[in-house]
Amino acid sequence: MGYALAMTFLATFLSAWMLLAPQTATAQDGLHAALPERKEGNVYFKLATGGIGGNYYPIGGLLAQGLSNPAGSRPCAEGGACGVPGLVVIPLSANASLSNMAALESGVVDGAIVQSDAAFWGYTGSGLFDKAHTNVRFVATLFSENLHLVARTDSGIKSIRDLRGHLVGVGLNGSGTLEDARAVLSGENMSLNEIVPQYLTFEESIDRLEKGLIDALFFVAPTPSPQVKKLMHKGITPVPIAGDLRQTLLDRFLFFDKVTLPAGTYGLKKPWETVGLGAQLLVRADLPDKLVYDLTTALWAPHTQTLLRLHPKGKEVTTDTAFFALAVPMHPGAARYYREKGLSPTPTGQTE
Repeated sequence: MGYALAMTFLATFLSAWMLLAPQTATAQDGLHAALPERKEGNVYFKLATGGIGGNYYPIGGLLAQGLSNPAGSRPCAEGGACGVPGLVVIPLSANASLSNMAALESGVVDGAIVQSDAAFWGYTGSGLFDKAHTNVRFVATLFSENLHLVARTDSGIKSIRDLRGHLVGVGLNGSGTLEDARAVLSGENMSLNEIVPQYLTFEESIDRLEKGLIDALFFVAPTPSPQVKKLMHKGITPVPIAGDLRQTLLDRFLFFDKVTLPAGTYGLKKPWETVGLGAQLLVRADLPDKLVYDLTTALWAPHTQTLLRLHPKGKEVTTDTAFFALAVPMHPGAARYYREKGLSPTPTGQTE
């Protein structure tokens, strides 16, 4: 089944579920809200994803299909649903990571796809969050989203230190990109005051970089990025985040992980070392261990993996990178699954 056909089928499949689903509950007072809603023998699990034009929404839709198994469905062996018996996962379009953390904390949704930096900032009440969002737990990293730093070849910028005094696109005020840029600069004991920060949208930064109006640009995107591929043919060069600097960032910021793009990526002659962030499946901390254990089991089951491969980023969802950029505590139900499979996070990972 091709990707377009699969998504058409998915839309029809989910529409049928939505006719049965109860209305979204209003968030309750206090940290912990009610458990997932139940109706007609089903548990309804609301999953916040992202905007329709990004990767989170289609990945969330495929996850919903793989994890669900409504009561009365045709048996898996007969071509029916193969997910958690009696579970209906409803993917919801959302404003991605920051709003998803707030929705998890309040109990408006039961699960969400969240970028690892936002997960860390939300859980710790730092960065873009003014209070801790502790009602969130980790299930798995789905795929990586890499930090790209590119510069005009004629700028002479070959390292983070070389950014001093240059005009650099760092994202808009209040953006995750800006916070990530601050973090990277801090690894060299630098601040925004030592560069000339340009608070621009990604599209504005690309345009000004090509015209020579700025010298470098930070942005986060999955690899391969069409924009980076285009830039590499216009006198733009990658700037590595490597060596002692990268190790400092990994030690200091749990939401980063090590990434090396192999030679040949974007037509480059040598590997490009940088750091990456994880697009992660998170759930509410107050969900029952058994439910999250069953969800995790279904996530890594062959039928869900087959569905995910219908999307380019879904092909990257593997247990080899399940703990990439793990920066918040793992849900005990997920931890039980990984323990039974002999899988465990790196020493810097967070577990409960």
